[in-house]
Amino acid sequence: AKATRLEKAERKTLDLAHWRQPYFRLAVADGMGGHEGGQQIAEALIKALCDLPPQRKPSVLRDKIAEIHDRLLEQYALDHLRSPGTTLVMADIHASGEAVIANVGDSRAYLWREQRWQQITYDQTLNEYDWRDDTLEGEAYNPQEKSHRLAQAMGYGSYGLIKNEYNYRPRQLNRHLRLDLAEELPEDKQNPDIFTLQLAKGEALLLASDGLWSVPAGKSPLVLPHPKDLATQEGLQTFLQKVQENGSSDNMTAVMLSAPLREVV
Repeated sequence: AKATRLEKAERKTLDLAHWRQPYFRLAVADGMGGHEGGQQIAEALIKALCDLPPQRKPSVLRDKIAEIHDRLLEQYALDHLRSPGTTLVMADIHASGEAVIANVGDSRAYLWREQRWQQITYDQTLNEYDWRDDTLEGEAYNPQEKSHRLAQAMGYGSYGLIKNEYNYRPRQLNRHLRLDLAEELPEDKQNPDIFTLQLAKGEALLLASDGLWSVPAGKSPLVLPHPKDLATQEGLQTFLQKVQENGSSDNMTAVMLSAPLREVV
């Protein structure tokens, strides 16, 4: 099997002797803005994922992500709050369409189903976890809106997400990540960070950094086009150009896979 990754804006192809067919992996990593070494830690994360065999169980994938996070933390952590960190959104997809999705940070996964794009991951902010823990006060909950600061990242840790022995989440930096599974959340709070889904024929997955969907105040985000319009490198680049013209000044990375599983853009 082969892997294609971006390094310093250049495509690099690797041979993966350990990769089990018939699996596909998509992953987007975006270094934290305003922090040192964002590009380096994002590239290191993608390299680490190239050494990770495909996963099917959310609980096992969570453990593997935690192991990679610990290695990145040991290698890149600095003794201040501007220490490097990177988002991660990834999908391991079997040719049958069975997929496991994982999210750390605020890059997003979208699912094309029933003729529309649906956001299926949730930005990891204090607001999001306050909602899950039923401690949200005085604020409306809107998972589509980017209005709150990122609360955790790979290689960085989490802020205000880890409960102590008193079942309280102190507002402080913690080296560990919080990644919720579906079975750990109440039925009315089903926003898991790692989960499974089944892709059917005609459906598609799109993973993207926040530069794709985050726009300046007063601007409306662009509507994602039909997967057929994104199914070529040229089509995807055209849409990314439109996003940039709409006011996004952040780095933009996006990758899409359509079912049946034949092509990755």
